[in-house]
Amino acid sequence: DRDFVTAVVSALANIKGGSQWREAWDLVKDLDSPPEWEWGWGQEKGQHEQPSVKTYTALLSCFARSEGGSRWIEAQRVFDQMRNRFGDLLDVRAYTEMLNVFEKSGEGSSQWEAAVGIFDQMRHAGIQPSVVSYTALIGALAEVPGGTNLS
Repeated sequence: DRDFVTAVVSALANIKGGSQWREAWDLVKDLDSPPEWEWGWGQEKGQHEQPSVKTYTALLSCFARSEGGSRWIEAQRVFDQMRNRFGDLLDVRAYTEMLNVFEKSGEGSSQWEAAVGIFDQMRHAGIQPSVVSYTALIGALAEVPGGTNLS
C-alpha cells in the first residue's frame, strides 16, 4: 500500500554511498500506475491507491541524495507533476526537499537560480520557509559563479 511504499522510498533515500533513486522511482511509478494484473477484484483501471505528497517528497529526497550529485532534472519533472496533481496541498517539506535537490546538484552544475525560483514559489504559495529551507537555499547560493553578491 501507499504507506509501505513511502517507507521503503524513504529508506532507499538513506542508503550509505548514495540513494537507490532508480528503485525508488520504479516503486512510485508502479504505485501511480500499476500493471493490469495488480488491480484488485472488481477494480477498474484508475481505481487504485495513488502516491501522496509524502510519497513524492520521499522520492525527491532520493533524487537529492544520489551519488555524484542530485538527479535534479528528474526531480524537477516529479515536482512539476506534484504541483499539477496536488496544488495547494504541497507543504514546506516538499518545497524544502526540492531546494535540497538544487543545493546538491553537484560540482560545476549549480542550480542556484532554480533554487531561488522554488523558494519564491513557496513564499508565493503562502508557505512559511523553515530553517532547513533557508539552509538549503543558502547552500545553493554558495555555488553562485563569481560569489554571492545578489541584488
